Amino acid sequence: MSAATMTIHEGQRLAHEIFRYARQIGQEQNREALLEILANMGRDLVGADRCSIWLLDETREHLFTRVAHGTGVLRIQASQGLVGRSIALGESVLSNSVSDERRCTAIDKQTGYQTKSALVVPMRGADGQILGAFQALNKPGGFTEDDCDLLGLAAAYSASAIEAQQLQAKAEEVRRLEHELEIAREVQQKLLPGAQLPTLEGLDMTGACRPASEVGGDYYEVLRMPDRLLIALGDVSVKGISAALMMASVLASLKGLVLQASGDLPLSEIMAKLNQIVYESSTPSRYSTLFLAQYQPAERRLTMVNAGHVPPLWVHADGTSEQFDSDGPPIGLLPNMSYSEHQVAVRPGDILVSCSDGITECHDPNGEMWDGAMVEEQVKQLKGRSAAETVAGIMRAADSYMNGAKPHDDMTLVCVRWTAERL
Repeated sequence: MSAATMTIHEGQRLAHEIFRYARQIGQEQNREALLEILANMGRDLVGADRCSIWLLDETREHLFTRVAHGTGVLRIQASQGLVGRSIALGESVLSNSVSDERRCTAIDKQTGYQTKSALVVPMRGADGQILGAFQALNKPGGFTEDDCDLLGLAAAYSASAIEAQQLQAKAEEVRRLEHELEIAREVQQKLLPGAQLPTLEGLDMTGACRPASEVGGDYYEVLRMPDRLLIALGDVSVKGISAALMMASVLASLKGLVLQASGDLPLSEIMAKLNQIVYESSTPSRYSTLFLAQYQPAERRLTMVNAGHVPPLWVHADGTSEQFDSDGPPIGLLPNMSYSEHQVAVRPGDILVSCSDGITECHDPNGEMWDGAMVEEQVKQLKGRSAAETVAGIMRAADSYMNGAKPHDDMTLVCVRWTAERL
């Protein structure tokens, strides 16, 4: 058979192998199976006994292979042996001598496999960065420069396939997270009461929550019982899916305590019990600031407890105002905490505004923080307007101050006005 005929036959063989493996590679979704197919392709292209795909770890200080024919997972220093030399130089390394001092004999000792000849070519990603190396071992008669070209082709194709699968895996992970966030957002929105709060004669109430991301950490609730009204506004320490789960847990526990108490349990004790429940059911990094207010129409009295939340603003009918600072830590942060109560007598024209720090600490494009006193100024300017107009006015003022800057935190407001009609 002539040399030309042999060359044609060899070319046909290589083309057949490449197309055969290309179909398998394009269909494979599993990372480990893909690496196995790529190693098989490299082995068959150059006629080696074994092939390994070495990848750099995240630190780029070590090389590891999950695909080394005949062995399990192997791990070496990134500078070690022929593989390390190929990566360091960024070029192919060929060795057909058993006594080659560049070799790493520790691998043979570990595996019991005797390396007689080796060929290593670096694998480069689309950006030119080296991802690892393709290594072929023990070809009868030794490796040649032609084998360097063939294994280089396999390495380039393998790097492309590995990156494509990584991108696909990342895209699928993003889609999964987006789906989970959408579910969490829907759950959170269903838990929030919205602007239409429970009605009570003599009260004008509204609330608004604008998450800074898909799923925020702010929440509010208004619970109406036969003889009283409970208002809650909180901010959990976590974000995303964890925020929705924690928010649901806090609200469920709060409702359970309120319904179980039937008005016999002081608001401060409800907060203390809720703190213990959250503390025992969560980690130290999961806690929530919380403001609770309870209005009793028969006594015309408002009772408030603040657990680490932004101090609520109370504007009296005569235009004077006061704030009620936090008198205890956020719920879930420390065990066995006690909380104190503040009580005020309610008169027609009084206004209660509670908000989250996304309002009081919003920033302009230069990073300058809004003066928290602006909330009080806005409430006084809007005195005589409805609760909905007051909330909308505060939001507009905050947006105007931010002047297009992205909110750094959720923005939540609850406003209660005692009208002159009836208390």
